[in-house]
Amino acid sequence: MGVYITLLGRSTWALLNTFYAVANEGKEPDSVHIFVEKSYKDKLETAEEGVRIISDGFGFSPEIKSHIVNDAKFKDALSGMKETLQDLFNEENRILIDITPGRKALVAGALLSASRLTNKGEFNIDRIFYLAIETTEDVAKPYYMLPMEIQKLREMREEMKQAESENLEVG
Repeated sequence: MGVYITLLGRSTWALLNTFYAVANEGKEPDSVHIFVEKSYKDKLETAEEGVRIISDGFGFSPEIKSHIVNDAKFKDALSGMKETLQDLFNEENRILIDITPGRKALVAGALLSASRLTNKGEFNIDRIFYLAIETTEDVAKPYYMLPMEIQKLREMREEMKQAESENLEVG
């Protein structure tokens, strides 16, 4: 079972464009979990509908669940994320995490929770995605309306492995 976790922040387009890029790579998660801080919960309906439209276009229909956490509260984000991750994951799940659109507390909560659970042997993360875009000007639009040369879907775990194999100091 594929589980896709994404973090909704200021930009709904950042969430949707990364989801599109991941789906375009052939990833078809069975469930999508959207974490959002309370002050951005008004964007949830749009994000959920966008995920449905993109999924439908690629021929799959994930279950979509939203999780609301307190604003800029790292402790709340960490505990909420860890609790949800523990409930979701088992050895059969493929875990995909998108950190592109998330605010700092959510990104840190996601990565630290995942890291702690992985180190305890409770589960493994398949991929951590970040859609890198070279500019912040005029990017609030659909994926294919942005020039491909200014955007790149990066996979953070692979980049870390590559850095380690090149004997670069990481962490």
